Amino acid sequence: MKVLSLFDGMSCCRIALDRVGVTVDSYYASEIKKSAIKVTKHNYPDTIHIGDVTKVSFKDGILYTENCNYEVGHIDLLAGGSPCQDLSSMNRKQVGLSGEKSTLFWEYARILKEVNPTYFLLENVGSMPYSDAMEITKEMGVDGIRINSSLVSAQLRDRIYWTNIPGTGIDIFGNNYIEQPIDKKIKLKDILE
Repeated sequence: MKVLSLFDGMSCCRIALDRVGVTVDSYYASEIKKSAIKVTKHNYPDTIHIGDVTKVSFKDGILYTENCNYEVGHIDLLAGGSPCQDLSSMNRKQVGLSGEKSTLFWEYARILKEVNPTYFLLENVGSMPYSDAMEITKEMGVDGIRINSSLVSAQLRDRIYWTNIPGTGIDIFGNNYIEQPIDKKIKLKDILE
């Protein structure tokens, strides 16, 4: 599988793909945080770092970056979690998609159109204003799926996922959806050593 991960962080997408047994043939990562890149290079030395998302484009199977171009052909999965600081309810101003950091969502939307991957996955904070969630939903062309990681981990992390990856069920309207994970009831005390 050829993967293009935007806002890659420490390659959590790659970690997830490993855990579900997906073989990654090529992994292109757009990330600018040096500490995150260092962690990725340590864990996945074959990752191809492509730099700043605002300087990435794709046309006719070629991934254009600030410093180098890559003939990649078709991308199977475009993944990313654009910055949430301006969307999060933890930010008193909560300026939404027009904020300095959260406006980077539009880079994901642009690259999604350019790449036209087989699959896409976008993640962002669940506490965003409803109007912003609806704007992202309109842009992605699929409904967001709300999942709180507290179901499978010892942290409260409410998120919305937009994806065209086939789900495991059909709702009453005939739409594909992904079932919520089973609550493993993991508490912080369960993971502390």
